[in-house]
Amino acid sequence: MKASIITRQKAIHMKKSFIFLCLAFIIHIDVWGQYTDVSIERANSLSSMADFYSTAHNYTKAIELEKQSLEIKKQLFGSRSTEYAVTASSLAGYYYLSGDYNNAVKYEEESISIYTELEGKDNVEYPELLSVLVEYHHKNGTYQKMIEYQKEITDIYAKLYGKDTQHYALSLAVLSNIYSEIGDYSNAIEAAEKGVTVYRQSNETKELNYMLVLNNLADLYYARGFLKGEDKSRSIKMKEEVLSIAAGLYGKDNIEYAKWLSNYALYYLNANGNDNKVQKYVREVKEIYEKEKDRKNSDCSGLLGNLSNCLSFIGDNKSAINYSMELLKQLDENDLSYSSCLVDIAKYYANMKDYSKASDCISLSLQSIRKMINSCNDDQDIYRQYLYWNATNLFDKLVNYVSKNPNDSTVSILYDEAINTKPLRIKKGVGKWYTWKDVSSHLESNEIAIEFINCTSIEDSTINIYALLLKNNQN
Repeated sequence: MKASIITRQKAIHMKKSFIFLCLAFIIHIDVWGQYTDVSIERANSLSSMADFYSTAHNYTKAIELEKQSLEIKKQLFGSRSTEYAVTASSLAGYYYLSGDYNNAVKYEEESISIYTELEGKDNVEYPELLSVLVEYHHKNGTYQKMIEYQKEITDIYAKLYGKDTQHYALSLAVLSNIYSEIGDYSNAIEAAEKGVTVYRQSNETKELNYMLVLNNLADLYYARGFLKGEDKSRSIKMKEEVLSIAAGLYGKDNIEYAKWLSNYALYYLNANGNDNKVQKYVREVKEIYEKEKDRKNSDCSGLLGNLSNCLSFIGDNKSAINYSMELLKQLDENDLSYSSCLVDIAKYYANMKDYSKASDCISLSLQSIRKMINSCNDDQDIYRQYLYWNATNLFDKLVNYVSKNPNDSTVSILYDEAINTKPLRIKKGVGKWYTWKDVSSHLESNEIAIEFINCTSIEDSTINIYALLLKNNQN
């Protein structure tokens, strides 16, 4: 009952706010619906309305109104003024919330360029503005721009605060994460090691930020060496230190500690295999999660993913599927993590010899990736290639699962009609990129290429081509 009263009161308040804003807006419009003045009051009214519509998740209307306000600010103050820059930044935010990351980047970059003209770059606000732009480029998939801006942020923090401060160390950590996302582990590890060194030299080794930076470095060693040799011993030691810090920060019966324990359990499992220790860790994680999972303020997606993988590894695929299904409900269908979760579920079904359900999960994962590919902008080349690379792996899995379940006609038909991948080993050589003509000349008569990417073999630096094809059954 109390919740319903609060909800009604909030609705009444929003209705009153809406009426007030409408009245403030209407006084600047004549009876024919035409704007009667160009004033700062009208511009502010438009921005207030835009903010209201944004709060109501009507981003299309918010963008429309904020663009009108921006035009008035341009007429009143010019297109290189503080007033114009602030409104352009607000408009960028609305585009970001609407999912139009290309325009979000466009208007935020314009806003920041005006700011630097007026205020310069040697101040604490400029790197904070750049951080917003880095996030917009991250959503836009333009990684080279992210690297460029994050390097600039790091250099500014070094100049403003010094290279022995948390500002500098955390900026290095962000830069490391960006490099890691595009598979540049050499630069990622270099940046992460610098950040860890800063914390250790300042004796700030019991803090959350140090724990995050250290964990990131351990993950990078794993990605580079796959827990072999020196990278294995260093990464395991770091993970143990991370878990010890988490226990000190949260206590061992807290859901936040369980997240780090699940991460360590999966790491330990990959390094040492299944034994009594890892089974103990998994039991502890399950007990804490089941006791604490109703706490809505805690994101448990990482814990659920780690726990599912551990359970599958020790043979409990049924429980792995159940926890992964919980995770799937929490993920955004337009994010690669959603597709990856479906791939994990498919693996668990395949472990149980249920190849029909495994194939269904892979098919859903492919649908998700196709949507993301279709929504890519022209300047998202790296992200698009990354998505296609994921797609090629998924097709391989689909072929594998279908071949083990030939009686499933629905899945077989889906595969026959689906986009396929074909690896083409055309020529050897480093740094040579190929054209449509090169790809087309290596296709069969019943194949149509709709996209291709260039991939470099790690072993011998050979250029390979992966073409995404449609079977042309009419020929």
